[in-house]
Amino acid sequence: MSEILDLAAQLHHPPEHVAMLYCAELTRLARMAVVADYLPVLTAKRVRSLLRSGHGG
Repeated sequence: MSEILDLAAQLHHPPEHVAMLYCAELTRLARMAVVADYLPVLTAKRVRSLLRSGHGG
């Protein structure tokens, strides 16, 4: 949860919006992950990218 709050603060988005996007991306990435250890890092990177590009809804 702190990862979501950190992302929300860094990117100036509501935590609820970031949490929804984070959960969706985590689920998507987990389906194809070979090594689950890096999922939080990869998910945060993807969410950050989506929100910065304006594709995060």
